[in-house]
Parts: sequence; C-alpha cells; structure tokens
Amino acid sequence: MKYIYIIMGLVWFAIFYASCIDDKGNYNYENRTGLDGVEISGLNDTTAFRHKVLELTPKIKGLEDESRYSYFWYAYRDPIGGGLPQRDTIATTKNLSTEIKLAGGVYYLCFQVKDLERDVYVYEKNKLTVLETPITDGWYVLKDMDDQTDFDYISLEGEEYRDVLKNISGPDGNNQLKGKAVEIYYQSQMYYHQVKLDDGTTELMANQMALHALSTEDMKTFNAKNMDLFKNFEDEFYGLPEKCAPQALNGGRPYYGDLYLINGGKLHSIYGMTRNFGKFSGAKVAKMSQYELFPSILGGSNDCWVFDNLSHSFWKCASSAINFTYLPDDEERVSPLNMNVRMIDLMQIQDYASKPTGYAVMQSLTDSEEYYLAFCTPGDSYIFSSFDTIPVGARMPEAKVKAAPSIGTYIYYAYDNKLYAHKNLKGLGWEQREVLIKELPVGENISFIKSVDNPESDKVSVAVLANYAGGWRLYLFELVGTGNPEINPDPVKILEGVGNARCFMLRY
Repeated sequence: MKYIYIIMGLVWFAIFYASCIDDKGNYNYENRTGLDGVEISGLNDTTAFRHKVLELTPKIKGLEDESRYSYFWYAYRDPIGGGLPQRDTIATTKNLSTEIKLAGGVYYLCFQVKDLERDVYVYEKNKLTVLETPITDGWYVLKDMDDQTDFDYISLEGEEYRDVLKNISGPDGNNQLKGKAVEIYYQSQMYYHQVKLDDGTTELMANQMALHALSTEDMKTFNAKNMDLFKNFEDEFYGLPEKCAPQALNGGRPYYGDLYLINGGKLHSIYGMTRNFGKFSGAKVAKMSQYELFPSILGGSNDCWVFDNLSHSFWKCASSAINFTYLPDDEERVSPLNMNVRMIDLMQIQDYASKPTGYAVMQSLTDSEEYYLAFCTPGDSYIFSSFDTIPVGARMPEAKVKAAPSIGTYIYYAYDNKLYAHKNLKGLGWEQREVLIKELPVGENISFIKSVDNPESDKVSVAVLANYAGGWRLYLFELVGTGNPEINPDPVKILEGVGNARCFMLRY
C-alpha cells in the first residue's frame, strides 16, 4: 500500500509541476486547456535578435466577442535542476510587435488567449531562439560614406548585413563614426570593461571579446558578442588626448590582451595582464619632449616597435611602460637611430604575433630616387634582418596600397585596378623583381590587400578589396603555391557592398 501512495504522489507531482508556468515568484495553476472551441495557428519556431523588434501575427479561430478576451505573450527557459520555470512577460497584445530584451539563448515562446468571464485560457507554445547579434564569424569591410564610417558584414554562409553600426549595433543603433575609415580590429578575449549599475555601483566585465573601429575623427569599441557599444573615444583613455585623431591599432597574441594605439602621432597602450578597465594609458614619454610617430605599429606581446618621423628612428615600447626604449646604435650594421630616411610603409606580416615581423619601405632624405627595403625581425638589441637598396625604376615604393603576405619573400602592391608583386631577391633588376599578378575590371581601384587563410578550404589566399562607382568588391584568390605570389586568376569568392571601402578583416 505504501508503494501505491508513493506512485500516486509522483503522478500528482508531475501534473502539479506541468501546470506551474507563470511570472517570477507568482505561479498560476489554471487549466491550460479550458478554452474549448478557440484555436491558435500561424505561429512557428522563430529566431529573433536581441534589441530588435520581433513581429508575429497569430491566427485565432472561435472567438465570440473579442472584448471578453485578453492576450498574453511570455517566454521561459527549460528549468535547471528540477526548479520551477521562470517566465518573462513580453507583451499583452494580440499581435506581437516589440523589442526583444531577453539575453541570448533558447526559450519557449507562449501566446495565451484568455476568456476573462470564465477565467480559462488556451495557448500556443513554440521555440524562440534569441541571438545576441547576427554579426559573428565572417568578413568585416570598413568603409565610409558622406564622412561617416561604418562596416558591412558578410557571414561565412553568405548572409549580408550592411551598415552594421547604423542598423544593428546595440539597442539604440546609429553608432557610426565621424570621418573617414581607418582600421577595424578584433580582440577575441582579454578585454575589460567597467559598467555602472542602476544602484550606482560598478561591475567589471572581464575577458570580453571586443571590436575596435577607428576613423580619422573617432574611435569606438564594441562588445563583439552583441555589438553593444562599450566605449566612445572619450571613454577610451585614462587621460583624454588633446585631439581625436586615431591612426593605427595593433596588438600581440589575443590571450595577452595587449593593445597599442597611435593617436595624433602619440603612442598609447593597454597592458593586458592587469585589470585595466579597457582604457588606454596616457601618451608614452620620449627622452625628447617632441615626437611624431609614423602611423603604423609592429605589435607583439608585451612590446611594440614604431618609427618616429622627427628623429627618424625606430623605438621600442613595452605595453606596461610609460616611456620608450631606444634601440642600441650599431656601427657595424645599419643603425635604427637617426636614419637618413623617411618612412613610406611599415607593414606587419602576421597579426597577433608574439614577436612580429614585417617590412619597412623607406626613401633617402638626400637622394629622392634611392629607396630601401628592410626586413624587420625586432628583438632586444636589433631590428633588421636585411637592409637592401631597391633597384631604380621599381614602382613598388611609391604605391599607396601595399601588403606583406604571411608566407613568402615578396610584397603585393597595386596601382589602380592592377595587382603586382615585388620579389625581395638580390641581384635582380626591377623588371625581374616586379610582376603583374592580376588585372581587375576597368574602373575598379584597389584599396586594400591582405593575405588570409581561406575559411572554406584552409588554403593560404590573398584577398583584394577594390572600389568602383557603385560601391566596393572584395575578391578572394587562392595562391598557386606556398611562398609564391602567383594566384589562380579566377576568384573563389566575390563579395560586394556600398560605400568607399578602406580595409577589411576576416574573423573565424
């Protein structure tokens, strides 16, 4: 007999538990099937984005007098650990048209029709998947239109979202930057951000994913999980710079969290191994009171290397330091100090490197026709692995668009719609060093080149970004062989968008 009571008790608990779906802390035990003759249809499992409006229109049959019915939308997750489910009220209207404020995840979305006179109701239940943002892995193309900077996003599956900062970013949207596009940088972890709570206290969000966007007149940092705004320019620093002029951003291995920023010719940093609230330091200090950095950074973990336009010197700086380290002079090799050159381009070969490598293209201050190409492998005591004179007649040095590939001893460069390669080989004239790689359609102008891993095949490829009268196109070409600048002429992918595209990044 005792076992019969136990079994009956378990059956009663299961019935009791199944009926317990109501507001947090207020559980309602009404019969869920008491409204006979009323049917709900037209609703299915659906996906919504947080902070965006979800619109649903149910079909209802069997209503006698609509004034005697109420409508109720609510969502709840599956209970964890046997607890009662907690539900969030979404709307009290027949048709749903409301901003979704639920955190990302999978919910049950219920629509309830209740007879107010008889106090019974019927409901329809479907799955609701809430995404923080559609902006995740894929291609990010930074562009500007009408002196406003934004980016277009194309997922790896080919879904396109244009003007993300205007249309998708955060609950309020319209987070475009003033000015022309400069750079976009993804930080996969180790970003800190402090938020102020409603009660006046603060909370530190640690180990966040961040997306940094720079323009000629602005800088903003976003939560890469949901595209909410983390910081405006005035929130980015412990001490606000005199002017807003972002020029370059770089970092080391993402799990270190170090970041280096050049703003108005001055260097700022974030030391990732401390609780830094995601704020950059004040401007680094040089032995001389004045310095003006070339707008490019060789960024590594703990240290970065920059070039000062005033002293014509390479300097090293630790992310945790307040001043620069001057590389030692070396009489037997080309000195990195007080060089008789102006910097034309400083290109890092691989992003997120512990010890970065790259190329420096320089022009003599005393002979305008003499150019140099240095292979940089920065260390504690020296920076150049090679330092060579570029043959007279080479077109690479003065090309506005250049890129150092991840594999190979050559440099891509472009003039108008033509992609070239300059091979870094001694003993050859410029005619043998420089070859035409690809000619894009007439009217297109190449604006950015980058060596990437093709996410669809994992093959090393080169992506070429070009602008034309109607917008931009991004071409993805696979290399013929490792370390060879030659490409298969037919692109494996072509992406398109609107605006004047300056650069792109691939996140995956």
